Amino acid sequence: MLVVILAAFWLVSVELPGVAGSLSLEYVLSQRMSVRVWDDRVLEDGVARMVCRVALSSSFDLSGMLVYLCNGTGTYRYDGQSGVFVLRVVGDVRGELGVVVDQTFISSAPAVLVVVYDEEVEPSAVVASWKAGVVVQSLYVAAVRYGLGGVSVGDGVYRSGVSSALQSRLGLSARFRPVILFPLGYLSPWESYPDGELGNTSGNLLSPLESSVDVALVLGGQPGLVESWAGLGLSDEKLSGLLWASYGFSLLGTGHRTVPSAYGVYPFRIFVANGSGTFEYVPDVHSLSRLRGTDERSGIVAGAGGPDYLKGAPALLIYCWDSEGGAVNASDADSGGRWINLGFGCCLQNLCLSAAVWNVSISDAFHTRSFEAVRVRLADGGLSSVFPMYVVGVGAAARMREDVNGDGVINILDIVIVAKAFGSRPGDWNWNPDADFDGNGLVNILDVFRVAKKFGS
Repeated sequence: MLVVILAAFWLVSVELPGVAGSLSLEYVLSQRMSVRVWDDRVLEDGVARMVCRVALSSSFDLSGMLVYLCNGTGTYRYDGQSGVFVLRVVGDVRGELGVVVDQTFISSAPAVLVVVYDEEVEPSAVVASWKAGVVVQSLYVAAVRYGLGGVSVGDGVYRSGVSSALQSRLGLSARFRPVILFPLGYLSPWESYPDGELGNTSGNLLSPLESSVDVALVLGGQPGLVESWAGLGLSDEKLSGLLWASYGFSLLGTGHRTVPSAYGVYPFRIFVANGSGTFEYVPDVHSLSRLRGTDERSGIVAGAGGPDYLKGAPALLIYCWDSEGGAVNASDADSGGRWINLGFGCCLQNLCLSAAVWNVSISDAFHTRSFEAVRVRLADGGLSSVFPMYVVGVGAAARMREDVNGDGVINILDIVIVAKAFGSRPGDWNWNPDADFDGNGLVNILDVFRVAKKFGS
């Protein structure tokens, strides 16, 4: 037990590779931006493997998704089982990839990651796009956390001519379909991420709090999805953080969003349903706007075709597409829904990461079966352009309290969370009420021992 406790305190104090100090999810998402200029340093094998590993890690099912890496020596497939790169094509194809997708700056990137799906494992191009969005968002977060920079490039990749050209250059057979490219490398001397103090929001939701857990600790292993609920409500603080991470604006005042977008257009709207009514999230001012004062959760779940257990979730988040949300990709007719679903994947992976750092349990994301059946439960009229797409349950799951991050096992991550809050009281920067097991207003050695005692359960 003592060895485990000491290891946890070491993990809290150690500086992880890529950037000095610890970085919270909220700070990283506030720094997130697209980078298209790099210096000429080679992306080391260990760094590349780490980025690929976390890119394919999520609470959501990413079966069928693969990541290929192209650099100056060849094209490699990342093997998630062994954690190594397998050579597929000898020679540098980065310049050719840039020509194919009409983005020639790609050739200057130290590495180009290509997100691919296997049609034999994931036959739906739309579902694969949603999964690719999860991968892309993890790539953005990992890039910021480890001092790298990248940008998602996918315009036209779904068109048959572009897709077949990419397959040829990457050495892919017909069953392996490229979804998006992500050139990646170290920032150039003329490029930097924004910094400073995280600011407050102006709306009726609490300003997002900054979590005390380094985002690196959750990138590679988020909690599992739940199918039962503890019957506890979702605090205003945690709801604020989940919504902001999903679709909010940078707290560093950059004007960037927490997620990327196709063509700079944001055609999504998020609604919340809980025991007191339905609400719409207004990201511009970080507010909730009340639409109904009745509990519509059961009707929403039934309309979405979701499982009955979802009706017991303390809150439902309903991710919607607004067909009038932009002139360029709002209809998404050309890509057959791929762009829209890729964007949803980015939002939902941020939800997953925020839930992990704030010890909130989430369900799987259920695609709605009837837009109208869900829409009419949200508000009386006025939502004709809104198409409910995914419903997710959020709240406290039925679990042991010592399983602080809710992943179903008490392990080193839980002890690290408590160790991070060690010595804190309410109001301290590292205060975490979930780590104060005896409720005495102080996280002390007794709290650390309590979780360590159940290590492995």
